Amino acid sequence: VYVDQIHADVHAITRHCPDQRRTVVLVAHSAFKLPPDHLLPTESNMKVQMHGIPPLNIPGDIEEVIFEATLVKKNGLKEFKKDGSFINGLESHVAVIQENIPIQQSKVLYIPAKIGSVLKHFRSNDHSL
Repeated sequence: VYVDQIHADVHAITRHCPDQRRTVVLVAHSAFKLPPDHLLPTESNMKVQMHGIPPLNIPGDIEEVIFEATLVKKNGLKEFKKDGSFINGLESHVAVIQENIPIQQSKVLYIPAKIGSVLKHFRSNDHSL
């Protein structure tokens, strides 16, 4: 297992199976602080914006995206308010989830070029959900 801190809020965890010669890479974007409003995807502006996050180079071929999820802010709903009686969640957001999808259907993975070895990275520009 290999852990790489790509950015203050982004981590990549790589696990390799030598018997099958396969690797799984998990990339997680933490939510310890709220980004500026103009960078948040909403129902009316379904964009993934990864400004300032450097590319993640993965050697070899990516066969599929096993799982990807993005939180999208709903239009017109109030922000989170903690309930004093029970554990409650974010009613102001919805999760957009995709499983076992081809690379072309990914909302956050982008393959810019193939020169010698394969260069792959996560989008650093706007991309619609």
